[in-house]
Amino acid sequence: MKSISFNKIQGFVRLILSLIIVFVVLYVSVFGVFNDSYLRVGMLLFAGFIILLDIEPGEKTLFMKVMPLVLAVLLAAGVMQYFSAAEEIETGLYFLTQRDIWLGIAGIVAVFELTRRSVGLIMASVSVVLFLYGIFGDLFPGVIRHAGISIEELIQVLWYSFDGVFGRPMATVVSTILVYIIFGAVLGLVGIDMVLVRLALSATGRLRAGPASAAVVASGLFGTISGSAVARSCQIFCVSSCLKFYSTFK
Repeated sequence: MKSISFNKIQGFVRLILSLIIVFVVLYVSVFGVFNDSYLRVGMLLFAGFIILLDIEPGEKTLFMKVMPLVLAVLLAAGVMQYFSAAEEIETGLYFLTQRDIWLGIAGIVAVFELTRRSVGLIMASVSVVLFLYGIFGDLFPGVIRHAGISIEELIQVLWYSFDGVFGRPMATVVSTILVYIIFGAVLGLVGIDMVLVRLALSATGRLRAGPASAAVVASGLFGTISGSAVARSCQIFCVSSCLKFYSTFK
């Protein structure tokens, strides 16, 4: 019963955070960005909490139960430190203290784990290797050696600027990609995705590569609704999943 109760609370919190993200994304799509700095950092915080809350206490060890809480604290600490100096960071007149450096490292470590949980170990490993290369790259031989950068400069670029974690990709996700993900989810709920798949199958069903050809056609049909290549790319899953059903692929 305790596990069921915890799962309900966990699901409720994730639902609230998801609704907040949806509301903010829709607000931005209609009225524009209200504060770019707070928007990017806040969305990372909420999304990070949603990912970290995706746990099953009954099937985890004590270490795995505690780890999400530790990561949530690290992420929140790094984000709060960014918020406390957001105005100075935007002007470029902010000099990092030791507290800033350590909390920035904490936030970056949390992002590494979020990457592993959401994307996979390979992408997280690549991120860690590149981070370490930034610190120790001046020790490498030959052409892979760089001039060197201090940990303070690296943390300032990665965490306390718009050139790292909160850079242009994050802005694109918040202002564009999430809008189309929500749009695609709504289409899936009302059954539009199945209509597109059936139209595509009726046009390509007699071909040898029927499901593959249908995926291309259905993807193109979806793109004509929004007129955006980003929307088509982000929501190709709703098309491919339906085609797996038609192809009896599990």
